[in-house]
Amino acid sequence: MATLAAQLTAAQLKLAEYSAAESVALDAQRIRLTSPSGMDREEEMANLNAIRKGITYWQGIASGLEARIAGAPTLGGRTFSVADFS
Repeated sequence: MATLAAQLTAAQLKLAEYSAAESVALDAQRIRLTSPSGMDREEEMANLNAIRKGITYWQGIASGLEARIAGAPTLGGRTFSVADFS
């Protein structure tokens, strides 16, 4: 099994790939349509929802691994925080 640091590096690389894909999709895949009546609309050719879900997923993975490396408590592999009600 890969070390936590190696897993974090892999997650950060995936996050960078998804962020780059979002930038490309936003820059290259958005077109503006103008009709003779003056009605403008923009269309997105890429599936930004899927890209953004990937970004959210990899951000969560990277954050969890960073917390585990920092020594955050875990339960079933998931990090958690403890409330102090004193």
